[in-house]
Amino acid sequence: MRNMFINTIAAMKSDSAYIAIHRTLGVNAARIRAQRGQSQLFVADRSGVDRSALNKFESGKYNPSVEWLCKLADGLDVPVVEFFSGLESSAPGKIGKLDRGEAEK
Repeated sequence: MRNMFINTIAAMKSDSAYIAIHRTLGVNAARIRAQRGQSQLFVADRSGVDRSALNKFESGKYNPSVEWLCKLADGLDVPVVEFFSGLESSAPGKIGKLDRGEAEK
């Protein structure tokens, strides 16, 4: 039973819809940081997060916790919802279908 649960979690982490979402979050964070002319090191120190984790997040290679996102939002002095810009009307299942080139029904 435990292995089935672990395999399910692993499959969820690699699902294209969720990958697309946390990539978007990272791109938005990078954009906000760049617009302010701040380095990753500065933002990481100010936020209390690891700079390498911030780099991975901005590259779409790190799926952070809600707590981590809140710390980053505090460090950037933006509402955490700013990271979700562009995803307002997107459901994870819909994103996955669009990533695979399937037409909307």
